[in-house]
Amino acid sequence: SGILLGRGLGGLAAGLGSAIYDMTNPIYISECWLTFLMKGAYGLAAGLMVKHLHLGDYLTDLLAASAGAITYAVLYLAKTFLKTMIVSGVTADAALIAVGLKLPATIFNAAVAVIFAPILAVAIRKALKMNHISLN
Repeated sequence: SGILLGRGLGGLAAGLGSAIYDMTNPIYISECWLTFLMKGAYGLAAGLMVKHLHLGDYLTDLLAASAGAITYAVLYLAKTFLKTMIVSGVTADAALIAVGLKLPATIFNAAVAVIFAPILAVAIRKALKMNHISLN
Protein backbone atom coordinates (compact mmCIF):
# COMPACT_ATOMS: atom_id res chain seq x y z
CA SER A 1 0.00 0.00 0.00
CA GLY A 2 2.86 2.40 0.74
CA ILE A 3 4.45 1.69 -2.63
CA LEU A 4 1.24 2.40 -4.56
CA LEU A 5 -0.52 4.97 -2.37
CA GLY A 6 2.41 6.87 -0.85
CA ARG A 7 3.34 7.52 2.74
CA GLY A 8 0.08 8.92 4.17
CA LEU A 9 -2.62 6.89 2.47
CA GLY A 10 -0.35 3.87 2.20
CA GLY A 11 0.40 3.90 5.92
CA LEU A 12 -3.27 4.40 6.74
CA ALA A 13 -4.38 1.60 4.41
CA ALA A 14 -1.79 -0.84 5.74
CA GLY A 15 -2.54 -0.03 9.37
CA LEU A 16 -6.29 0.15 9.10
CA GLY A 17 -6.70 -2.98 6.99
CA SER A 18 -4.57 -5.06 9.31
CA ALA A 19 -6.19 -3.63 12.46
CA ILE A 20 -9.67 -4.40 11.12
CA TYR A 21 -8.55 -7.96 10.45
CA ASP A 22 -7.34 -8.22 14.06
CA MET A 23 -10.76 -7.04 15.24
CA THR A 24 -12.37 -10.08 13.62
CA ASN A 25 -10.52 -12.47 15.93
CA PRO A 26 -10.98 -12.34 19.72
CA ILE A 27 -7.39 -13.55 20.20
CA TYR A 28 -5.94 -10.47 18.49
CA ILE A 29 -8.51 -7.76 19.19
CA SER A 30 -6.67 -6.42 22.23
CA GLU A 31 -3.61 -5.73 20.07
CA CYS A 32 -5.40 -4.17 17.10
CA TRP A 33 -4.10 -0.72 18.02
CA LEU A 34 -0.52 -2.02 17.99
CA THR A 35 -1.14 -3.66 14.64
CA PHE A 36 -2.49 -0.36 13.32
CA LEU A 37 0.67 1.47 14.42
CA MET A 38 3.15 -1.19 13.33
CA LYS A 39 1.61 -1.99 9.94
CA GLY A 40 1.00 1.72 9.43
CA ALA A 41 4.73 2.29 9.97
CA TYR A 42 5.38 -0.43 7.37
CA GLY A 43 3.32 1.43 4.75
CA LEU A 44 4.69 4.79 5.83
CA ALA A 45 8.32 3.65 5.49
CA ALA A 46 7.69 2.19 2.04
CA GLY A 47 5.80 5.30 0.95
CA LEU A 48 8.59 7.58 2.14
CA MET A 49 11.13 5.65 0.11
CA VAL A 50 8.99 5.82 -3.03
CA LYS A 51 8.57 9.57 -2.59
CA HIS A 52 12.29 10.25 -2.22
CA LEU A 53 13.79 7.74 -4.66
CA HIS A 54 13.43 7.99 -8.40
CA LEU A 55 15.46 5.05 -9.64
CA GLY A 56 12.84 3.49 -11.90
CA ASP A 57 9.75 1.65 -10.80
CA TYR A 58 11.19 -1.75 -9.94
CA LEU A 59 14.36 -0.62 -8.15
CA THR A 60 12.53 2.07 -6.21
CA ASP A 61 9.81 -0.43 -5.26
CA LEU A 62 12.44 -2.97 -4.21
CA LEU A 63 14.15 -0.49 -1.89
CA ALA A 64 10.79 0.73 -0.58
CA ALA A 65 9.65 -2.83 0.16
CA SER A 66 12.96 -3.45 1.92
CA ALA A 67 12.60 -0.33 4.06
CA GLY A 68 9.04 -1.27 5.01
CA ALA A 69 9.93 -4.87 5.78
CA ILE A 70 12.90 -3.87 7.94
CA THR A 71 10.79 -1.28 9.78
CA TYR A 72 8.07 -3.81 10.51
CA ALA A 73 10.52 -6.57 11.50
CA VAL A 74 12.27 -4.30 14.01
CA LEU A 75 8.95 -3.14 15.49
CA TYR A 76 7.57 -6.69 15.65
CA LEU A 77 10.67 -8.08 17.34
CA ALA A 78 10.74 -5.15 19.78
CA LYS A 79 7.09 -5.80 20.61
CA THR A 80 7.87 -9.48 21.16
CA PHE A 81 10.75 -8.59 23.48
CA LEU A 82 8.76 -6.09 25.55
CA LYS A 83 5.59 -8.18 25.68
CA THR A 84 7.55 -11.24 26.80
CA MET A 85 9.27 -9.30 29.56
CA ILE A 86 6.13 -7.50 30.76
CA VAL A 87 3.47 -10.21 30.43
CA SER A 88 5.63 -13.19 31.31
CA GLY A 89 7.76 -11.32 33.81
CA VAL A 90 10.96 -12.92 32.56
CA THR A 91 14.48 -11.54 32.33
CA ALA A 92 15.84 -9.75 29.29
CA ASP A 93 17.87 -12.85 28.42
CA ALA A 94 14.74 -15.00 28.34
CA ALA A 95 12.94 -12.37 26.26
CA LEU A 96 15.83 -12.39 23.79
CA ILE A 97 15.37 -16.13 23.40
CA ALA A 98 11.71 -15.53 22.53
CA VAL A 99 12.82 -12.96 19.95
CA GLY A 100 15.33 -15.46 18.55
CA LEU A 101 12.58 -18.03 18.13
CA LYS A 102 10.51 -15.55 16.09
CA LEU A 103 13.46 -14.40 13.99
CA PRO A 104 13.39 -17.12 11.27
CA ALA A 105 9.71 -16.59 10.47
CA THR A 106 10.15 -12.82 10.58
CA ILE A 107 13.07 -12.98 8.12
CA PHE A 108 11.11 -15.31 5.84
CA ASN A 109 8.05 -13.01 5.84
CA ALA A 110 10.22 -9.97 5.12
CA ALA A 111 11.99 -11.77 2.27
CA VAL A 112 8.69 -12.79 0.68
CA ALA A 113 7.45 -9.19 0.91
CA VAL A 114 10.66 -7.80 -0.58
CA ILE A 115 10.54 -10.31 -3.45
CA PHE A 116 6.86 -10.06 -4.37
CA ALA A 117 5.76 -6.51 -3.48
CA PRO A 118 7.83 -4.82 -6.21
CA ILE A 119 6.68 -7.34 -8.82
CA LEU A 120 3.04 -6.82 -7.85
CA ALA A 121 3.42 -3.04 -7.69
CA VAL A 122 4.84 -2.87 -11.22
CA ALA A 123 2.08 -5.15 -12.51
CA ILE A 124 -0.66 -3.17 -10.75
CA ARG A 125 0.71 0.14 -12.03
CA LYS A 126 0.78 -1.27 -15.57
CA ALA A 127 -2.83 -2.46 -15.27
CA LEU A 128 -3.94 0.89 -13.86
CA LYS A 129 -2.17 2.75 -16.66
CA MET A 130 -3.74 0.52 -19.33
CA ASN A 131 -7.15 1.36 -17.87
CA HIS A 132 -6.36 5.08 -17.59
CA ILE A 133 -6.53 5.07 -13.79
CA SER A 134 -4.13 7.27 -11.84
CA LEU A 135 -3.33 6.94 -8.13
CA ASN A 136 -1.71 10.38 -7.99
